[in-house]
Amino acid sequence: VDECQDCRIFVGPVESSVFFRNCSGCSIILACQQFRCRDCSDCKLALYCGTEPIIETSSNMQFACFDFNYFSLRGQFARAGLKPWNNKWWQVYDFNKNADKSNWSIFDQEDVAKLLRLEA
Repeated sequence: VDECQDCRIFVGPVESSVFFRNCSGCSIILACQQFRCRDCSDCKLALYCGTEPIIETSSNMQFACFDFNYFSLRGQFARAGLKPWNNKWWQVYDFNKNADKSNWSIFDQEDVAKLLRLEA
């Protein structure tokens, strides 16, 4: 997923990697085996990730746990080989750690549902 600005993105279970590049101001709901992003900023993610999420040259990235449900989600998780108890969404690996200010943080789980809401 490349060069998105102020977008709302929902990606159901993916059995492999998802890579975001040059995105800013996005709300992302995603379930995948591996998550990577590069050159992204000011994005919020509700994430299921089977491995440590990886950020590179990115800033102000906010993470919370994937917390959505719909009719066929359980079957999609199974077909993608994702195990619900193996979610490493909070174990973010930052290739460009900033000693003065972290490039990522955790946001309140109560705010996850707001990622999909359209405001009038």
